[in-house]
Amino acid sequence: GAFHLAVQAQIAVVPVVFASYEAVYDSSTKFFPGGTITPIPTKGMTADDVDELTELVYRRMLTALRGISAPPAGRAADVGVEGNGSGAATAQNGTKAE
Repeated sequence: GAFHLAVQAQIAVVPVVFASYEAVYDSSTKFFPGGTITPIPTKGMTADDVDELTELVYRRMLTALRGISAPPAGRAADVGVEGNGSGAATAQNGTKAE
């Protein structure tokens, strides 16, 4: 799959996540939370590293999804995300989620 191709080509994995806007869009400010996930380099990785790479990407994406799925003040969100997540994502406001 994609992780094997990235490792074979020695190119970074660039994770992307989207959340349903209904639970997070603040109509009073017209604001959608956004941010970036740091590309994950594969330089020096081999096929033996693919499982670990897959888990790392999953954790970072989950962390980012949780960060953008937090409801605006006074609203509740049900994003149905499972897992304990770990990784790094930087939100638009400059905060860093681990």
